[in-house]
Amino acid sequence: MSLLLALLAQLLHWALILLAAPLLAGGARWLRLRLAGRRGAPPWQEWHDLRRLVVKQPNLPEDASALSRILPYASFATALAAAGLVPAFTTGMLLAPLADLVLLAGLVGLGRAFLALAGLEAGRAQGGLAASRLLADAVLAGPALLAVVLVLSMLAGGTGLATVAAGVRDGGVGLQLPLLLCLGALLAVAQVECGAETGAMLPAEASGRHLALWSLARDLWLLFWLDLLAAVFLPFGLAPEAVETPWLTWPLGLLAWAAKLLVVGAVFALAGVLVAGMRRQRLPEMLGAALLLAVLGAVLLFLGARVA
Repeated sequence: MSLLLALLAQLLHWALILLAAPLLAGGARWLRLRLAGRRGAPPWQEWHDLRRLVVKQPNLPEDASALSRILPYASFATALAAAGLVPAFTTGMLLAPLADLVLLAGLVGLGRAFLALAGLEAGRAQGGLAASRLLADAVLAGPALLAVVLVLSMLAGGTGLATVAAGVRDGGVGLQLPLLLCLGALLAVAQVECGAETGAMLPAEASGRHLALWSLARDLWLLFWLDLLAAVFLPFGLAPEAVETPWLTWPLGLLAWAAKLLVVGAVFALAGVLVAGMRRQRLPEMLGAALLLAVLGAVLLFLGARVA
């Protein structure tokens, strides 16, 4: 793919994820509430809330530091960068060489750090407690994610997302027990990051434009996890990069991306119903189980166990 087409694909990808993230978050929330027997707001309500907030000036305390003004933009930029690296409808985007699982894990940790800093910046007990819970969960979520990266890199022969996806798509990895264990571990980590109490945390003091940025960053993280699950375990339907007529292949890739988001989002919402009934004190146990699954997958790989 030429440089111009790669740049066009990257810009189109960013525009699509900015449009789709609030709608996807609203749809996942609506489906989760419907599965729980409750009536939720329509999926497009998230768009109305963002449009209402983005035109309002943030109301900052008099003793607020510069971090209060920087953190919303930094969190949004981190989420946008992470979501923009995961391929959605085509391969060979401009930033495709940077789509590495280790880098993505680092961006996840960076986004978590910005959210914790925002809670501590307020200087209130509620924000400090939420930040401590977030960082406590990160003690298990980070190693679990890195263990998944280790297993996937051993299976595919590299940590590049394109390498892992090609290994699964072309049959080089095949249906192996370690891959299924990684799926369970990644689902658990993603559920805690996005669907549980700490993952859905927003700074209590945020308002106006800053609250819109925090909310949009949260929606982008949800889209990131769903795209990552689809890119690793359902790497099908992507438009090839070496084409001279992308306007013929990109629409098919967009349809495949929408279908994968619906499937993965439905599974994610169903798992969210199960997690919603779990007490806050049980979330570390779920992350510990995710870490155990990933480590078990690595052990099985070292032992050479395969399931055809």
